[in-house]
Amino acid sequence: MPINRTALKNYAPKARQGFIAATVARAAKFGISETDTVPMQEQGDVVIIGGEAFSRKIGAQRRALAARIKLHGFGQTMEEVALARVTFTRNVGDHDYHLHSVELHNTGAAKAMTLAGFVTFCSGVLQKPVQGQLVVLGDMSLGGGIIPVENIAECLQMAFDCGGKRILLPMSSVGDIQSIPGELFAKFQTSFYNDPVDAVFKALGVEC
Repeated sequence: MPINRTALKNYAPKARQGFIAATVARAAKFGISETDTVPMQEQGDVVIIGGEAFSRKIGAQRRALAARIKLHGFGQTMEEVALARVTFTRNVGDHDYHLHSVELHNTGAAKAMTLAGFVTFCSGVLQKPVQGQLVVLGDMSLGGGIIPVENIAECLQMAFDCGGKRILLPMSSVGDIQSIPGELFAKFQTSFYNDPVDAVFKALGVEC
């Protein structure tokens, strides 16, 4: 079946409202809506928003977003953030892609792939480099579902030993942060992603 290039090229403009809605939903996740801002409390290496723990970097991002909203208004800020994301999709529709991943250990058909692998594919397609010294943890099922990180403390220790300074973790692993030694966790700039697309944008340096 031939690819409809016109439809692909029109994807970014049509996706605008979807990106804005996703941006609004993400802001709400961190306690910011058009009508209310949930108080945020700092407790050691985390911040508490609405009874849920997030990294201190998330807290800093939320403060920056709140300041931007105060200056420009909620609606305009959400649209600007969403537009920053959607512009990265404009040139993708000019090409066809066939991405092939080879499993070298002969363990059979893959049931999942690492988010790092997915980010690498997208980085090449978008011709946008991944942020330096960033380690992307977590897997995704072939259907796009996020699989939490196993042995998260050991993964962070290995990342640190290999020179990593930034960590990108799935939100589904937030509850496991308490298993990470505080001294080790504090060595990283930590960000969280909700889904594979969110992980790609953050790994490439485009985030709220």
